[in-house]
Amino acid sequence: MTKVIKLPKHSRATRQNAEKAREALREIDMPHEARAVLDNALYLITDNPGSRVVFTMINNEQFLYVSQKIIDCRNVATTFAVWNVAITCIRQDTGEILATRAQLAEQTKTHPNQVTNAMADLTKIGAIIKEKRGRNVVYKINPHVAWNGGEGARRAAGQAAPRLRLVSNGKTDPVPDHIIDRATEYLSGSDWQTRSKWAKRAVESGADPVPAMTAKPNLALWVRFVAMELVDQGLVDPEL
Repeated sequence: MTKVIKLPKHSRATRQNAEKAREALREIDMPHEARAVLDNALYLITDNPGSRVVFTMINNEQFLYVSQKIIDCRNVATTFAVWNVAITCIRQDTGEILATRAQLAEQTKTHPNQVTNAMADLTKIGAIIKEKRGRNVVYKINPHVAWNGGEGARRAAGQAAPRLRLVSNGKTDPVPDHIIDRATEYLSGSDWQTRSKWAKRAVESGADPVPAMTAKPNLALWVRFVAMELVDQGLVDPEL
């Protein structure tokens, strides 16, 4: 006869057990990302969801970039309002904006069509990432700008997200020559699709579109606009 094992009425760990687990983890040498994921998991199973205070992390430099870009949008006030409300609606560890267009319109006291325009502008800026999921479209906050959740999950999400760069007087922040050289070498050895992708990112970051932009001889005209992003994604080694 099969032995029946009775499960406890709830699987939520006690705070005391969770603290013991945290103490044990402190003794283990592990990558920061792994430690962040485990700590976040312990938080989720011990904290009472109803009493949880959710904080959203903001990257100061990236947030400043978005704020400066919004000033150039079609409807500055509405775009700022939609952006600020959207940040409060982030799904944990995915960055997905859980509010619908109608809900964003209601909370910002504007028309849904204005929300659509604001979301389109925020997507062009790079603050929001538009993702196709079957027949539906999902909008996510760029994890480099704002995040709610574990650091490990944020870094994983950031692999496919653009890191935004501040622009002053139409020029990107200075990039060391050796990084530009290595970025040029990387792109020169890449296929046309890869060069096309990064050429598009360069234009989004302030580079002037030129004829045959993806041609290797034209790399010098725009490579500096994406060189640091290539470093951030681990595609170019920044060390001398």
